[in-house]
Amino acid sequence: MYTIHFEPTLFVFLGSSSGQVGWRLKELIDQVYGDVPILRFLWVDTDKTVDPLAARWFSDMERAELVGFNADAVLANLNNYPAIIAWWPQNSRLKPGHIQRGANQIRLVGRLALFRMYNERDAGPALVDKLQAATAALTEIEKIDQTEAKSTEIVQYVVERGSTRVYIVSSTCGGTGSSMTFDIAYLCRHFLRNSNPTVVGISMLPSVIDKAIRNESQTQKEKIRANTYAWLKENGHLLSNPSWYVQYPEGAPVSLQAPPFNLNFLVDIGNQAGHRFDSDDDVYKMLALGIFLDTGSPIGGAIRGFNANVSVLMEEFCGCLRAYSSLAAASLVYPVDKIKDYCGNRLAQAVVQQGFLAPAKSESASEEASAVLGRLKLRDAELLKSLLAGCRLSNSHLPAAKKAEKVEEITSKLNLQEAENKDELPEQEKKIEASAESLLAQLKDDIECEAATIAIKRGVRLAHAALDSLVAAVDAKAEIPESTISMLGLKSRLTKVGIDEKTLSEAKDEYKLARERLRALEGGVSRVLQKAARRGNWAQDRDKARNQCLESMAKIDDYSLQLAAQRQASNIYDQMTDKVKEIRSELNKVIQKLERTAERLGQDADHSLSERDTNDEVFEGTLEAVDAAYITNFYKSHAKNLDPKTTFGTLANSLTVTGMDDLKAWTEEGLAMMLLEHSRTYFSEDLDNTSLLQALNDHYGSRAPAEIRAKFDRLVRYCNPFWQYDKDSGCQGHEGKSIIGVEDESSPLIPPEYRNNVQFEIRTTGFKHRVDAVRVQHGLPAFLLSGMDDCKSYYTAKRKGMDPLHILPEAEMASEIMPEEKQEARDTFALAWAFKYIVQIGEWYYLDKSKEHTTRGMHPGRDNRLDQGRIKAEDVFVRKDEAVRTLAELMDREIEAMGNLAAIKLLDDTTADHKATVAKIGIGNDDLRRQYEKEIRALEAKQRKLGRLGP
Repeated sequence: MYTIHFEPTLFVFLGSSSGQVGWRLKELIDQVYGDVPILRFLWVDTDKTVDPLAARWFSDMERAELVGFNADAVLANLNNYPAIIAWWPQNSRLKPGHIQRGANQIRLVGRLALFRMYNERDAGPALVDKLQAATAALTEIEKIDQTEAKSTEIVQYVVERGSTRVYIVSSTCGGTGSSMTFDIAYLCRHFLRNSNPTVVGISMLPSVIDKAIRNESQTQKEKIRANTYAWLKENGHLLSNPSWYVQYPEGAPVSLQAPPFNLNFLVDIGNQAGHRFDSDDDVYKMLALGIFLDTGSPIGGAIRGFNANVSVLMEEFCGCLRAYSSLAAASLVYPVDKIKDYCGNRLAQAVVQQGFLAPAKSESASEEASAVLGRLKLRDAELLKSLLAGCRLSNSHLPAAKKAEKVEEITSKLNLQEAENKDELPEQEKKIEASAESLLAQLKDDIECEAATIAIKRGVRLAHAALDSLVAAVDAKAEIPESTISMLGLKSRLTKVGIDEKTLSEAKDEYKLARERLRALEGGVSRVLQKAARRGNWAQDRDKARNQCLESMAKIDDYSLQLAAQRQASNIYDQMTDKVKEIRSELNKVIQKLERTAERLGQDADHSLSERDTNDEVFEGTLEAVDAAYITNFYKSHAKNLDPKTTFGTLANSLTVTGMDDLKAWTEEGLAMMLLEHSRTYFSEDLDNTSLLQALNDHYGSRAPAEIRAKFDRLVRYCNPFWQYDKDSGCQGHEGKSIIGVEDESSPLIPPEYRNNVQFEIRTTGFKHRVDAVRVQHGLPAFLLSGMDDCKSYYTAKRKGMDPLHILPEAEMASEIMPEEKQEARDTFALAWAFKYIVQIGEWYYLDKSKEHTTRGMHPGRDNRLDQGRIKAEDVFVRKDEAVRTLAELMDREIEAMGNLAAIKLLDDTTADHKATVAKIGIGNDDLRRQYEKEIRALEAKQRKLGRLGP
């Protein structure tokens, strides 16, 4: 047994691109763990469009669509939205009419949508409701118990109490994700404030979104980079000033003293090893894998333990926090689904060829045709019996005719019966016709069902051959045996062995003669004398004549009905022959579909073996551990024990087919999917129980150790964190961790070079089909990221337009991402002003090394002049290396002489003066305001070095 430790976790995905990570993550978790109640999900977007692949993975409570409002109208009525106007930039030039559907890469619009729809419940639960429900579920006892109840004899699920975790996946680029990350992060902290939350931000950089935006314009390319710079600047401000106070449209203000994220992961399209993703989909897959491995598996426990002790994130390089991290995840997999697909397609192809399309034997076709005739009661005698069932003339006058003594009375009754029969016979014929019509309709349905059943149970070709037998031509002159299986033969038998018009005519003539004999016994002297003299003989003659009349009349009745039934039966055979030919034509089409399906299954099998075309520079997040040769050998070895005909029979018994419509509805795609799904099951048990390393060992034999090591080498070679920066910048000492997850860390099949390697930590995951590698790296300042110069350039240019880019008012004056050149010299300028070694006379700034201007009012002289204006003066000063060194030494001596406490007090006074000056700076002098605020930070930093505690 092994143990899976779950920390209650909420996964939040902001924007469309992040949602692509979300559904892939949910799929991975579902495949391995099933539904885990203590893991919750929320996808927030400003667009209703959802990828169908993603839609099925998110319930209504797991997706918040911030749509259904008029952003232009909100902008026009901004004064009516105090929660929005509190942060809306005063320098924004966005006006009603400028906003399109979605956030449209405008960060202000994304945050506006969050606030406008924060508590909007007209269409159901609001964003805040869904977020509160998701965070509350993390600490519900019921959810914890349900998760741990999923434990089995093999794996034990344990929920970590006392802490929670939140992943927020977004991009730094768009109008949705980058605009909401801080609000969502702080709201999660607020709702989980009593549950020790760890908030992890994972942000995709512009190069990833370049791949996601189809037909990206230059304007879009510039905008997403400008947004990235703005986001990084805001995040940097919150890292340096970890405080949040925001009033949302509902509830008390959210007030927290914390950074938005405990960890800030950034993901680029390429890594330092020179590998790159081929598409944005590959990025989404890698991120989903990385988050998955950090959730539940021992890999995640090792990573979190390491991350908790990282110190480099609080260090600085060139005056900038080394606050950012990156990651990479890759897997060496035993491709179970690929093998199932190949084997399933091959077996399915055999099932079609040897089952559905198996050649038909003539004797089998004859047997099926005879059985069909029997089941449908289509043989001539049975068909006539069915048609005549319930058909008879009433013969209401016959009893009286049989009892009558007088010939005249008998004759009268017979006449009455003839008249009655004349009226009833057409009605009976109509009844037979109606019965035939109903029977024909039923027979047409039944023959379709019979054909479809034979096709399903014994093969389509056999069904086709059986139908051929049913409509086979016969020699009309030859004697047709009762056992014939041709409906044309059965029709012929109707006339050869049945009743015809001649037989009916003969019966009528016979009846006429019998009536004449009976009539001869009536009246006349001779008959009266005979009756008197020979009473007994006359009575016999009367009864004989009467019986002949009755018998002949019965024949006429029977023959008339029989002949009517034969005519309807003959029509039925004609109609059924046409119907069978129609079905046979449809079966031809089904055969063609099956032939194409068999071809398709073969092609799909071949295609499933194809490998992705890549080169050494393209990152492969999933490396397959076995090749095409292994897969084909696997099928061959298992196919020996499989009979396609038996498989066909099993499949046939599982299908529900009621008629030809079901077969006609088949499509090649549908057939292929049905057959593949069924055929895959024959390989599932073996594949599901196969261990990757053991499979490699069995396959390669004596070469296994070298082959396994080569695959491990390839796996870790690819797994380098996805960010790019100048490695020669001098920024060193990144902290990182590399973990390899295997089914069993004690397995002797693990290469010894990895089992005993300090660079890699091996952990047991219990995953049979995969070896996973995860690498994290911490400690990069944002300005070192590749492309950051472009981001700043576009940021500077775009800020001159309508969109101010920033969503946090305080970020306007935040420190730039890019460090100042000669930062130490600039700090010296700020300190030299405080200690009066730099003075201002009019608009000009001067060096005053001897403080003669301060102490004696003497002008420093032209040689000591810096420049006009504070910003320009600083730029001139930092280039005077000798002056910088001299003033730094002078200040050090002065501080030593006056003491740290006095120096701190002096810097306090200067800081207060600067803050007063900043308060007086009017709109439009942002550069000067930033200059003073930068100097204030330098003074405060010096105070901390001198021993000041607190702010």
